[in-house]
Amino acid sequence: MKAFEKASAWLQSLDLLHQMRLHDIKTDIISCNTAVSACGKNSQWQLAVAMALWNPDLVGINAAIDACSSASEWEHSLCLLSFFPACRLQRDVISFTSALSACEKGTQWPLVLLLLQQMKEEHLEGNVMTYDSCISSLSKGSEWTAALRLFDRLLSSCGCTVTSYGSAIGGPWPQAMLLMKSMGSKQVRSNLVIYNSCVSCVDAAWNWALQLLEDMEVSNFRRSSATIGAVLQALKMVPGQWPAALELMPGRSLQNTIIYNSAITVCAQGHEFSVAWKLFEEMQGLSLRCDAITFTGVMVGAHWSSAVQLLERGRSAFACDLKMWSAVLSACEAMSHWSQALHALQMADRGGFQCDDTAYSIVISACKRAVMGNLT
Repeated sequence: MKAFEKASAWLQSLDLLHQMRLHDIKTDIISCNTAVSACGKNSQWQLAVAMALWNPDLVGINAAIDACSSASEWEHSLCLLSFFPACRLQRDVISFTSALSACEKGTQWPLVLLLLQQMKEEHLEGNVMTYDSCISSLSKGSEWTAALRLFDRLLSSCGCTVTSYGSAIGGPWPQAMLLMKSMGSKQVRSNLVIYNSCVSCVDAAWNWALQLLEDMEVSNFRRSSATIGAVLQALKMVPGQWPAALELMPGRSLQNTIIYNSAITVCAQGHEFSVAWKLFEEMQGLSLRCDAITFTGVMVGAHWSSAVQLLERGRSAFACDLKMWSAVLSACEAMSHWSQALHALQMADRGGFQCDDTAYSIVISACKRAVMGNLT
């Protein structure tokens, strides 16, 4: 039975239990719990729960909670956790840690705080895995203050691992920067996940994002598409950074839609419309998927006729958003093509798209410019 569990052979485990009963061989708690564990390792959480409840004990129910956690079935994990008193069993740290992990995967951070309170009432002190799940859950819920409070508690008790830091990093960039700097003093070695997490929360701190990229190279970490995409997102927040954006464009193996979209947006914001158009053509040559963000970035500086053509292409491929319609209207307004602006507005209306006051203001401005041009 133990060999089947280690090999994740859940069907063979169940068959062996069945054969034991057919031959009147008594099955004990250990045999059943081993089969529960085998089912859990193979995403058979329903079977794991059924077997754990058939002959309940601490190890079996814990294994079933872990199986539910692995399957992101947080509701069933909590149901099993609440089942202990009825079985006259005492919950332990493993019970709560598995349930907390399930809640973390289900982004149920309020329940995480509730479970922590229950652990305190039952005089149970969590371990590193317990706190890591809690910190990660609170971070996903943008509850940065509570996450840092737990991180500090873990730091003063069990000590933080690289996973702990990875769970805590992700909030405001000053906080992320301080946490990453503290890793050196705590002798915790960083990894690619830590760097990516830091880069993804830099916002407008583009200079720190570029510094992180340099640090990665010094530490012999390879840039991933996620890393480059996050830095480009930071550069989008600052005008005039299109040369730095182009320098970051990766080799062919890392190129994707997100990276090109970010680079196109940076170039468009820097009024480098020809460069943005060139990137757009590169995307098509690489057969990368172009979406509303791609088209909007190119349309910002396009001639009104090109903007209208791009809109038509976009409408046949995906749902256009407000920014795309506004970009077309702005292109028409810039050239005083009031009739085209009105036509685009009618197209949006016929397509069931609700334009906002800004879109109508652009069309009105185009009409005014046309009237003033005729008067002069």
